[in-house]
Amino acid sequence: MSIAAGRAFLAIAGVLLVAAASWWVLAGEASGVLGPGTVVPAALCCVAVMALCVGAPLCARFVEAEVADDRSAPGPVVVIRSVLRGRRILPLADIETVVVLAGFSLPARAAAGSAPRVVIRPRGGGSIAFTPRDVGFVGGLRAHGLPVIVDDAPLTPAQAARRYPGSASAVELVAGVLPWAAIAIGSAVILWVVVEAFGG
Repeated sequence: MSIAAGRAFLAIAGVLLVAAASWWVLAGEASGVLGPGTVVPAALCCVAVMALCVGAPLCARFVEAEVADDRSAPGPVVVIRSVLRGRRILPLADIETVVVLAGFSLPARAAAGSAPRVVIRPRGGGSIAFTPRDVGFVGGLRAHGLPVIVDDAPLTPAQAARRYPGSASAVELVAGVLPWAAIAIGSAVILWVVVEAFGG
């Protein structure tokens, strides 16, 4: 996913939420907060909230990263551009190791994606984990002499988090139950629509 696509998705979800919430308020003034006229805007609000709550953390893991030269650093740096944050710069000299999870996959995928999860460990501690859009990014790190550890084992987010702390986000850890949650919420909305349509 590109940065532009991720930001466009979140912007559309945000606009949908604002529009649906405004519609809900206006409809609620005429028929009550949970009246017949509020069914559609309330359902749209649920969809928008789910899109933002799930999409924002997942989009944050997809970044554009490159090795470049920067005047503010004495040597080459890693430049990371993400959907939710501004540009982040990490000098190569401050990187201790790089771990590539070649078999990392989310439960929704049948197999690991073409762009593996990259976990950078700075010398000061902690970790920076992301899925680079450019699959050649890791090769650029190797070309500058950084130690790269490749883990080819198939790993779910939970397994990756246990083996490499910080490699998976909280949303990715619960991604397996998200489809069931979506089905439950969707079923509840459909039931509400049916009750309001035929019971009133």
